[in-house]
Amino acid sequence: MGAAIALSGLLLGATACDDDEEPPEEGQLSEQAQKGLEIAPFTIDTNGLSLAEKEALGRGSYVVNSIGSCMDCHNTNAPDGSSKYLSGGTSFAIGASGEIVYARNLTPDSATGMKLTEAEFIELMRTGKDYKSDNAEEVLFVMPWLYYRWMTTEDLKAVYAYLKKIPAISNPIPDDIKGAAGAMRPVPFTGSYNEGAVTRTLPAESSADTLASNRGLAVQPLADPAALATLSANEKTQYGRGSYLVNAVGSCNDCHTNPSRNFAPGPDFGDVTTSVFMSGGAVYSVPPGLNALTKVTRSMSANLLGAQHGAMAKRYQAYEDFNKAFTKGDVVVDGVARKLAFPMGLTVANFVKMTDSDVRAIYVYLKNQAPIQGAGDKATQQPARYCASQTDCGASETCNTATNECVGGACTADVQCGACQVCTDSKCAAPEASSACLRTGI
Repeated sequence: MGAAIALSGLLLGATACDDDEEPPEEGQLSEQAQKGLEIAPFTIDTNGLSLAEKEALGRGSYVVNSIGSCMDCHNTNAPDGSSKYLSGGTSFAIGASGEIVYARNLTPDSATGMKLTEAEFIELMRTGKDYKSDNAEEVLFVMPWLYYRWMTTEDLKAVYAYLKKIPAISNPIPDDIKGAAGAMRPVPFTGSYNEGAVTRTLPAESSADTLASNRGLAVQPLADPAALATLSANEKTQYGRGSYLVNAVGSCNDCHTNPSRNFAPGPDFGDVTTSVFMSGGAVYSVPPGLNALTKVTRSMSANLLGAQHGAMAKRYQAYEDFNKAFTKGDVVVDGVARKLAFPMGLTVANFVKMTDSDVRAIYVYLKNQAPIQGAGDKATQQPARYCASQTDCGASETCNTATNECVGGACTADVQCGACQVCTDSKCAAPEASSACLRTGI
């Protein structure tokens, strides 16, 4: 990707001929648009709208409320547990000296909401240009525009159309404090995908490519896998759709690749770290309150594509198993059934709103990738279990109340312990406060 800035096999299951979405007939909404209108958290008034306008609203809602998971950051969450839809205000620390940014109010409130034109919105999504800053030349942080920039123009327009229809909510957003990071500038959008192992020219956008499959084939961080050449035309369309959802709309790399991008200065600064693509290892501390509720103190993103340790090879041989994890949070690890931990455990509430054809497309894309080999194939750890007292832990364990995690379980290697715990004297021990894992994962 060069000048970009870094911010935070085999086709298995049913054939694509059985599962591909048929192109919508003339005068009919697409499957995604129909789903989007169904899952919107308010009634969308479509009276008097043309089919094209209904399609845009539905597709915009589908992106925002399912795979895009925009609510995760942009909802306003009050201390009493209530939430206001997409009205912003969530804070994100971006530095150790008080640097902080805030999620924007995306509602059409005339005083405190989004005032961007459609063209400005698309420019923001494609370059990271922060229109809220004083000089409008700063860049957005935390917001994953580095992924959304690869979305099709029609999908970006659809999201904009939907956001202009949602209920207006008054919620003033504080000014960001970016510190030295405020000197960083937007990244020009070019006609090439240039942040992966292969630079590819983006294909011309076409209304016939309703699934954005051609765009998906272009925005892959890895080189084309050998399996791609063996797929039928329908299977290739499904694969391309999966790539588009994973690498543009879903920004899956942000959590499942660690580090997600190259932070070292130089010509490759900002590129996706392809050597560990989707092999997990990012670490997340579960917020107070939620840790007691979920019984998890700390989690680690799963290795998906590793040849030996990857979940696609170990746990998701069948699409049904992948679907249960992706849309319901149900997994079986080493014979033990459990729920996916934070943050993925919360996001599945949005993924369950996706069409089955799109979930299957993601599975097809991941299942056909060349497995990550060698050191990049990480032995990621399961969640560190939360405890407030000894009764929360097993008979052979103890509760480390300083870090609220169960420790002392038998082990022969770190991978048998909770996230960032270490196997010491054949027992799992809590990480030291200076542990690199706590800061950067593995």
